[in-house]
Amino acid sequence: MPATLLNKRVAVALAALAICASASATHAAPSLTASYYGHTSIKHWWGAYNAGPDLNSVLTVTPQSPQEQANLQRQTAAITSDDGSASASITASACAGLGNLHLYAAAHAASNGGDYTDTGLDNAGGDVSFQDELTIVPTTAHPAGTSVLLHAQLVLDGPAPQFGTWGHVYMDDTVNLWGSGTLLYDYYDYYSWTPGSSGSRLDWEGQFQVGTKFTIVNDLNVKVEAQTDDNGTSASWAIVDVSQTSHMYFWPDDPTVLISTDSGASYAVPEPATVFLLAMGGLALLRRRRGASS
Repeated sequence: MPATLLNKRVAVALAALAICASASATHAAPSLTASYYGHTSIKHWWGAYNAGPDLNSVLTVTPQSPQEQANLQRQTAAITSDDGSASASITASACAGLGNLHLYAAAHAASNGGDYTDTGLDNAGGDVSFQDELTIVPTTAHPAGTSVLLHAQLVLDGPAPQFGTWGHVYMDDTVNLWGSGTLLYDYYDYYSWTPGSSGSRLDWEGQFQVGTKFTIVNDLNVKVEAQTDDNGTSASWAIVDVSQTSHMYFWPDDPTVLISTDSGASYAVPEPATVFLLAMGGLALLRRRRGASS
C-alpha cells in the first residue's frame, strides 16, 4: 500500500488567520518551543491491544542570547509482543533555535507472519517553533510612518523520508509575519515540498511601516505512523524516517533600513558566496566567521 499524505492547507490557513486576528499592541517576548510525542502498541490477533511506552516531552525557552536553543535529545520507546511475533519502536528528537528549526521522527513496526500472529503499530512526531519581535528603527533616511519593503525566505532542508510498507508521513512548515496591519504568511506542506531536495525554498515580500514592532513566528510540524499488515498470514514491516531542518531569513529591500530584534538575533539572508557552505553543512563555519568579524 503506498504511503498516504495529508494535505493540511485548510487547517493551517485557518490557524494563521486566527493568529493574525489575535495580534494586538501587546507583544510576547521571544520564545523557543520544542516538543515530541509518540505511542507504541501491539494488536493481538483476537483484536485486543497492548499499549507500550510513550514519548512525551515539551521544552519552552526564553532565549537569553541569539545562540540559545530549546533542545530535546533523541529518545526511543519500544514494545515487543509476549510471544515475540510482533514489535513496534519509535524515535524522536526536536530542536528550536532563532531562525532554525529541526525535527527527527521515526516509526518501525514488524510482524513475523503466520496464523494467529500479533501486529505492531506506532506513531511519533514533533513540533518546533520560534517567535521573535522585530522593529523597523526610524532614521533620517527612513522616518517613522513611512513604508519599506521587506523580504522573507523559508528554506527546508533534509533527505527524502524513508518509507516502507504501511508507512505514512504528515508535515508542514509555516511562517507568520505581521505588524501595522500587514500579514505575510506562507507554508510548506508535503505537496509543495520537493522530497530529497536541498534548499527547497519559498520567497515572499510585503510593505511594513517604519517605527512599529511586528512579530515573526515559524513552526515546523512532523508526524509519522507505521503499522504492520493485520491479516496475520505473512511477514510484514513498516518504517518511516523523517529528518528535516527549517531556516528562516528576513531582510529589507533597501540595505539602509535598520531592523532591531528583541532577541538580538539576525535573520539576514546568507550572502551568495555562503550558500554553498550552508548546503554542505557549513552553518557552523559561517557562524564562526561572522563572530570573528563582529
